[in-house]
Amino acid sequence: MHRPHRSIEVFDISLMAVVTKAMGAFLVIMLLLMPYYSSGSLGDKSAAEAANELKEAQQKLQTLSQQLSGRNPQEIAKALQDALDRLARAETAIAQLKRDNDALNAQARRLDSQNAELRDELAKADAERKKVRLSGLLINSECTDVRLEYGVMTKSEYFETAGKRRLTNLLNHLLTLGTNVTSTADEAVAANPSQAAVPLGHGMRFDHSIFQYDAPPGDYYLVVASTAKSVTKIDDMDGHVLKHVPTACHALLNFTYAVPTKNILSSFWIREIALSHDDYAVMPAELTVSEDKVSWFNPSAEALAWLRDQIAHAEKEEAPSKALVQ
Repeated sequence: MHRPHRSIEVFDISLMAVVTKAMGAFLVIMLLLMPYYSSGSLGDKSAAEAANELKEAQQKLQTLSQQLSGRNPQEIAKALQDALDRLARAETAIAQLKRDNDALNAQARRLDSQNAELRDELAKADAERKKVRLSGLLINSECTDVRLEYGVMTKSEYFETAGKRRLTNLLNHLLTLGTNVTSTADEAVAANPSQAAVPLGHGMRFDHSIFQYDAPPGDYYLVVASTAKSVTKIDDMDGHVLKHVPTACHALLNFTYAVPTKNILSSFWIREIALSHDDYAVMPAELTVSEDKVSWFNPSAEALAWLRDQIAHAEKEEAPSKALVQ
């Protein structure tokens, strides 16, 4: 009785171990690379190709493991090589898929950035749409020794000097939000010499101050300040020191608001204000701006306290006999 030849069986057992480990490796690779499968249009094709290649390689290995018995080594080696080729193609497809996925992520980040910019632009457009245009005009022919400025302000207003210092004392420099133009009767004569013979308060012989501001909803102060006509360096910037009027005098104010989106134009008519000898500045009214109207109120105690503080910290040409704010 001859002992059976066992060399082929030893080869079969070793090959089965190799194939089984390879199949396990395929499964591990497939699980690790699963996050790179993308549903985006750019990665659909690569993901499908990689999945098909892995599935086919897995099926081939499973079939091969079931058919090891009774197969010769050449057939087994060929089948194993075929599985390895499929795995290589799957790895190539997965690498391409990763590149596509990275491109999709970069594109998504660009789109997120563009969407954020668009949202900011829409928010700014909406804020602009809600603004109400405030306009004012002051006409003066009595307070001839001073320069009266007219504007709209808030208690949170400030400006920066050339040295980047933030200043909240505004009456010497920044009398209004928005834009302001102030000129005196003397400047009118300088520009039009023919007006020299015209009496003050006639022709072009008026002091005037104009402001305009596109105001978002909120609370504001209307302020008239009495300043010196000459320009002085204050906080390293050109400004006008406060100066009270020599004698009591009067000026005329006009205030108008417009809501362009609603075709609203309204005026609070012309109002007379009085400045006494002790006044450096007066506050004719407080304003509350909403999206479609402006309400006019007499100044509150808090508003008048803010104005007194502004006057106290401003540069002045001469000290008043007493502090009085209307």
